Amino acid sequence: MDYTRKASIQRKTLWQQIADVLREDIIRGKIKPGERIVEEDIAEKFHVSRGPVREALRHIGEEGFVVYESHKGSTVKTISYEEMQEKYLVRSTLEVLAIRIIAGKLPEEIEREMDECLDQMEEAAKEKDVYHIMCYDEQFHSCIVRAAKCETLYKIWAMLRESNLCGYYTMGVESIIPFDVLRCNHEILLKGIKELPVEKTAKLIEEHYMIVPEVLHEKQCKKSE
Repeated sequence: MDYTRKASIQRKTLWQQIADVLREDIIRGKIKPGERIVEEDIAEKFHVSRGPVREALRHIGEEGFVVYESHKGSTVKTISYEEMQEKYLVRSTLEVLAIRIIAGKLPEEIEREMDECLDQMEEAAKEKDVYHIMCYDEQFHSCIVRAAKCETLYKIWAMLRESNLCGYYTMGVESIIPFDVLRCNHEILLKGIKELPVEKTAKLIEEHYMIVPEVLHEKQCKKSE
């Protein structure tokens, strides 16, 4: 048993535990895009007052998972193709900036973490576990930004983190995840960072990010025909 993880969970406050469950349920599709989240129902489910539920909803609202409207309450946020494309463009630009800052020289501990992410991603892909694939994908890309050791850059990148996850469940990205080549696609990025000139690596990152919106756009166009 992972006692460290257990202790970490036990240290979380009630609203944090509720936020974790709601966030995961949204990403896994148990709570659908546009669906209303009723405070009373959540409070009853967890046998708590509405206070911790309200705080949990406020927190995941700040993360971009839900939106609050007067007289309607909280609903799961949806994201358009255009918004997703825009956010992917910004994310890729920030990661390219990080690559330029480090000049292709990854710290050893960051490289090890990225290798571990590849292993975990591969295992999740075998099980077609979309939730954990997304988590390890996010961790892998966060390594690129954290390697630059620029706090402002990371904060801006992190602001778009949940919007990326939001795109997965809203746009149905799980239906186009290349499970069989997922590890390979990310290994290409890691190898490029370590071995290629910065500008070629920048091109790899841009292509890696923009392929998902492009495929989704084609998918939507076919549906509307």
